[in-house]
Amino acid sequence: MLKTKKKELLKILILIFVFIFAVSCNNIFNFGNKNKTNSKSKEKQENQEKKQKEQINEEYTGITVPLDAVNFSIENELLYYNKQLFTGRVTFTTNEGYSGYFTFSNGVMEGVYELKRNGNVEIGKTAGNKAIYVKTKSNSGYENEIIYDENNGLIKEVNYVDGEYEDNFDFSNKFSGKIKKFGKIYNFSESTKKIKDGLNDETETESENNNKNEIIVDKKDEIFIYNYSLREDDDYIIITERQYKGDKKNYRYLVFMGEKEEIFPRFSKDMLKIFKSIFTDIQGASNAQINTNTNANDEITQETATNYQSTSTSTSAPSQNNNTSNNQSSDEDLATLDRVYDEVINKGNESYLNNFSSSQLSIIRNTIYAKRGYIFKKEKYKNYFSRKSWYKGTSYSENIITPNEKKLAELILSKE
Repeated sequence: MLKTKKKELLKILILIFVFIFAVSCNNIFNFGNKNKTNSKSKEKQENQEKKQKEQINEEYTGITVPLDAVNFSIENELLYYNKQLFTGRVTFTTNEGYSGYFTFSNGVMEGVYELKRNGNVEIGKTAGNKAIYVKTKSNSGYENEIIYDENNGLIKEVNYVDGEYEDNFDFSNKFSGKIKKFGKIYNFSESTKKIKDGLNDETETESENNNKNEIIVDKKDEIFIYNYSLREDDDYIIITERQYKGDKKNYRYLVFMGEKEEIFPRFSKDMLKIFKSIFTDIQGASNAQINTNTNANDEITQETATNYQSTSTSTSAPSQNNNTSNNQSSDEDLATLDRVYDEVINKGNESYLNNFSSSQLSIIRNTIYAKRGYIFKKEKYKNYFSRKSWYKGTSYSENIITPNEKKLAELILSKE
């Protein structure tokens, strides 16, 4: 009887081991399949993004039509040409200095586009009127490339080149990066060597919190530590790069060398909105041309009266045409900024700022950045400076102003 019980117990144990083994095999098999699925999904995504980039340079074979205010119209967010939904490419040149093209399919913006202005170039690809791939190059040599998720419009990846540096950041899963410095490529490391001392409390905290997003670059007898952090607001993501210098021998005595920010839109742009703005300019130019042709048939007495009026006022004030052509030198905001700069920075008269209200000081401070080509995020300043013919937005970085201009901006801010 004892032997029988032992046999039954042994059978039960064998069955338990067989069951555990089967479950383990199944989990391993499923894990392998999961890895394969994830690998295939990632590979498919990479191939789609690669194809997307390649399509930018593909030769276009469809029809191309210059944009005009007579044959084209926009109705219910759709583009019509001769009252038919338009399929093809529309080219344009505006009085505001924009040129380029957009591609449409059945009235919807689909395909490659290009925008040029003041030496800055933006090329990209759209789907359903939204930008899903954007590549820009400024006249200063700065380049960036942004890829958006076609389904939700969220930013997925950013690549940018600034001089000898090339940075790549991926947001599809978590914040990760691949950085090219001085000809070498570095990945974010989770085992970055800890700098032992030489840090103040604030910097130490930053290093501890962000040490997974750091790279260490060996250069001759020194090391450089680049720390990256990401923050987001409603409309933008901001990547901050902080640079530190250390002793290569023992990775000590870290010195803060400065920081820079890169700002990118979180959501893909509504390209039809941009197209509507361009179309409005084309319509305005067309109406102006019609008015010019009409006025050309006016009587000679009217022309004489106009000339007399211009001549009689020229001694007391410049004509409107002269104001337009010399807008940058005669603009009131720029003139005020020049006076403030001279008084405060050159003469050291900080009390001069007391002559202005808080709102006036705010405009003066932001004029410092506008003059250098800063692209504003706040609608208030974006709308205000977009009306200035001298304003050309070229950079999202706040580090484009000089040290004295930064000093002035900080002094003004303290008075606001």
